[in-house]
Amino acid sequence: MDPARTLLDRELLLSSIVHELRGPITAVHGFVELDDQHHRPGLLSAVERLTSLVATLSQTAVSAAEVARFQGVPVVVKGPIETLDVALAGLPHREMTVELAPEHVSITLFGVPAAELAAGWSLAQVRRWLAEGGPGLAGARLRIAARIVGALRYSFPLSPGDTEAVVHIHLARG
Repeated sequence: MDPARTLLDRELLLSSIVHELRGPITAVHGFVELDDQHHRPGLLSAVERLTSLVATLSQTAVSAAEVARFQGVPVVVKGPIETLDVALAGLPHREMTVELAPEHVSITLFGVPAAELAAGWSLAQVRRWLAEGGPGLAGARLRIAARIVGALRYSFPLSPGDTEAVVHIHLARG
């Protein structure tokens, strides 16, 4: 199996697990704070351990910052640049531009189908995507790839009713 795609899908799955855990952890933490008459150190300790685990799982940087080449331009990344290449290759779009600014490299994707731009996802959605594919998976992979490489910016302004969008990614220059 392709290591870059495997890393993308692993991080996508972990992202959805973290999202699913945050709500219950917040609820239990609120309960502990409200129930201050019956100090429950074991429960508070468990909440702190889970919070720490979620924070660890949320970190997508897989290595120390290093310089890699994207489209022939040196950029600073915190994970394999191949993940971004794989995600870009899988995302339908009409055109891509790469522009150099003094501090960053600006990647702009034009004509991205709005259905691909998942603003968020659940564990159930990710499981469906990994089993069946479908709209949103390619956009979610791109968003995860941007996190993995340590993008300075990732945005896709989208208004209700839009069928296409423009995606902006900024990478630090190396």
